[in-house]
Amino acid sequence: MFKDDDRWSRQRKSPDGFSLIELLIVVAVIGILAAIAIPAMNTAMEKSRQRSTMANLRTIGNNLQIYQNDASFYPAGSLTIDEVATTLLDITNTVLPTEDAWHNDFDYASDGTEAYSVESYGRDGVPGANITPSQANNFDLDIVLSSGQFSAAVN
Repeated sequence: MFKDDDRWSRQRKSPDGFSLIELLIVVAVIGILAAIAIPAMNTAMEKSRQRSTMANLRTIGNNLQIYQNDASFYPAGSLTIDEVATTLLDITNTVLPTEDAWHNDFDYASDGTEAYSVESYGRDGVPGANITPSQANNFDLDIVLSSGQFSAAVN
């Protein structure tokens, strides 16, 4: 009986909870992980906006091709994208996107016969250099769909 009581009385109780050092280490590790993850997440979000914009441009281009097959010409001139969408709605019965993923209006131009161009000015919404494959992560560059092909030429 005394042996069991001695064993329990001699055993040291460990303190409850965590020490300040342990908590600081956990907070530092979480901070480091956040510093790594947040920029990667922002880049992924911008890439998804870029891909969404390219998909919207492709949708507009496909509908322009349907229009051209039926009418034998593209809507001519430098029209607003709303005017183009209204014109295409009469033939294609498709509601087209008028803004890119950054909520900037698309820009449309056509000679009316052989070529058209639909452009997104990118994240900054300012006309400038077109995007090239080597600059795919510069989200301020323009994305241009010209006669069914994405353009990589610099202005």
